[in-house]
Amino acid sequence: MKALFYRSALSLCRPLNLLILLMFAAEPVAVTCVPNIATIESPFDLMMFDAMMCLISSILPQSVIGEDEQSGWNRYCLTMPVKRSQYISEKYLFTLIFIIFFALLASLGVIILLVRTTGFDIKEYFLVLSGMMSGAVVMMSLELPLIFRFGTKKGVLLFTASFLVVIISVLSLFFWVVSDGTGQQFLKWLQETDHLILALCILSANAVIYTVSWLLSIRLYQKREL
Repeated sequence: MKALFYRSALSLCRPLNLLILLMFAAEPVAVTCVPNIATIESPFDLMMFDAMMCLISSILPQSVIGEDEQSGWNRYCLTMPVKRSQYISEKYLFTLIFIIFFALLASLGVIILLVRTTGFDIKEYFLVLSGMMSGAVVMMSLELPLIFRFGTKKGVLLFTASFLVVIISVLSLFFWVVSDGTGQQFLKWLQETDHLILALCILSANAVIYTVSWLLSIRLYQKREL
């Protein structure tokens, strides 16, 4: 398993991936240098940008899987004492670690904003952090089973179509929440609810989705002919 992790890490050490990492590192610095930071009322104002960055981080590890297929590594490693379930597990753990690392790095801007405005609130920070990670975890949980079942090329195409459906559904839900009275009451209830409880609920839902996707990928990959 360590060797699989090491190879995946080396595969991501490329100029484009390092440039994206630099973008994450630059975001907290940009927040610190904002002259009118007092006009930013909530760390949730940064959440959309950070969430999009985390979504990008969940896509990057798919390049490792694509390289494995092109080089034939996914077939070669099975000739060694490596099971298909171990290969899948390594990719899931590697992607999850990647998402958590980028989410923590991006959330430094939230910490700076809290310290410079209302003061650091650990509950609010955990809620923002869990919200940023949620989209990336759901994205990888939807993407990886398709890739492991159909291969990188077909899997990415199917995932793109599925992701468009998800995006349209999320936007429709967002506009309903903003415009409908019931939706506004729901937002008010969320604001009044303990943020730590909400963060734990989001993380629990992500854990369930992640686990189901993991087990599904193992089952699909075991039936796939390489």
